[in-house]
Amino acid sequence: PICDHAEKLYDAQDVLDGTYRIFFPRNTGREALQFYVIAAMSPLTGGLSYLLMKLGTAAIAAFTLPFTFLLGRLLGGTGVGLAALGFEVCMRWLLQVARVGLRFPFPPAFGSAIAYYTFKSLRDRRRNDFIVLGIVIGVSQHTYTALRLFPIGVAACLGIAWMLDRRSADRAEASRRLFVDATIMVAVAFLVFMPLARYAVEDPQMFLF
Repeated sequence: PICDHAEKLYDAQDVLDGTYRIFFPRNTGREALQFYVIAAMSPLTGGLSYLLMKLGTAAIAAFTLPFTFLLGRLLGGTGVGLAALGFEVCMRWLLQVARVGLRFPFPPAFGSAIAYYTFKSLRDRRRNDFIVLGIVIGVSQHTYTALRLFPIGVAACLGIAWMLDRRSADRAEASRRLFVDATIMVAVAFLVFMPLARYAVEDPQMFLF
């Protein structure tokens, strides 16, 4: 363990002691979800420990696997999904970030889920998929700073799809519905993100540090 692990254990202990934060300012500031996960899992090992942190990040990384398969199957069929999953479970990179006890597994886990629901929403055009996408994007903002970039990629995908619909004379209704569903998705994502957005307004220096 390094100093980052010790700082995180202090933050998780704050949660167990009844100090519930949206954003934890210790050690340059960090999003909150990992500390609540660690605290919730603490009965498994009889308290906080370095091992518990690694179990928690391994559990987060495990969510990468089903969404990698689903994304591959969505884009190229079951064979592509299984091939992508096979490569991923053999990758030293994913195993390392999963077992180090830091927040590194959050981007691949949430990134694969966001990618899957983005392409699924654009393929099937079902409102429920857009709502789930909004929830996943919103929750991801409470995990790791790098995931703040992911909404930009989603917006780019939706914008391209909307422009392609607008260029087709027979897809005017599809473009209108896409605009409505995307607006609902943004509203849901912001609703989940709102506590952190409030913190960012109240203490922008720490949030952006």
